[in-house]
Amino acid sequence: MAELEAPVTPEAFAASVATPQHRTQAAAAVLNGKIYVIGGQRHNTGPLDSTDIFDPSSQGWSKGPRLRCARQGLAAATLGDQIYVTGGNDGKRYVRSSEVLVPRGGWVNGPDLAVCREFHASVVLDNRLYVLGGLETGNTYRSVQVLIKEVQDWTQVAPMLEARHSLAAAVVGNKILIAGGQSHMTILKSMEVYDPAWGAWSCGPSMSQPRNSPAAATLGNCVYVMGGWGSSDSMSSTEVYDLTSGRRSDGPKLTASRQESQAVELGGCIFLMNGKDEGSMPLNSMEVLEGRERRLMQALGRS
Repeated sequence: MAELEAPVTPEAFAASVATPQHRTQAAAAVLNGKIYVIGGQRHNTGPLDSTDIFDPSSQGWSKGPRLRCARQGLAAATLGDQIYVTGGNDGKRYVRSSEVLVPRGGWVNGPDLAVCREFHASVVLDNRLYVLGGLETGNTYRSVQVLIKEVQDWTQVAPMLEARHSLAAAVVGNKILIAGGQSHMTILKSMEVYDPAWGAWSCGPSMSQPRNSPAAATLGNCVYVMGGWGSSDSMSSTEVYDLTSGRRSDGPKLTASRQESQAVELGGCIFLMNGKDEGSMPLNSMEVLEGRERRLMQALGRS
């Protein structure tokens, strides 16, 4: 007799523990099983230098070391055993400096970017840190800079097909996917895929609608693009890009409309936090999407 398959709960975002403070234009990264939320700003108060750390095992938040330079519109990614934050705006000017969170220490200065960038994205692939797009004083970038940790110097690789800032980026398989953002005055619904084996970008499928300042994270072979700002307001819709099939589909709705939020994958779940709501007010909420494998384990009664 065939063994009955355990019923798996439908894919859905669920509200989680609130973050310690309202933030937008922040950055997030995972290090040693914990989520670091870094910088950004509160409502009309200027950039933040604070770091908040979430431990999923205890469901609690703690304070981390302060940045050397308060910044909003920054990007963050984990390279080896260190978190790198790059660029942003210190409240007076665009910056091209980077900072590195060293193990059991605080933030130290990292190598400067070639140009100042705000509202860019960063990801790590094959032990290389990629910084993608962004803007400075009306200039929107196509350029992509890459840092090899052992070299500690930036190099250029092939530029994106389209200049964009306020984009989302994620690694899926051995490729980088970017989605949405804004190019000059146009909000984009296009996606692009970078293959480091060929050193070239190609067009991905278009999203169902333009998204400025969405968030993105990967579960399995799928990249989830979440929220953002459309033609008139913050969004609660999501879209899923499947690397295996090369197709796009609609994903589960968020529990709250949000733009300028941060997303990371940890333990088979996507954690999405902070951002701005429909009234452009900073949020301190967090929501979680459990992947299919995690939901299947729960259905089978395993933690």
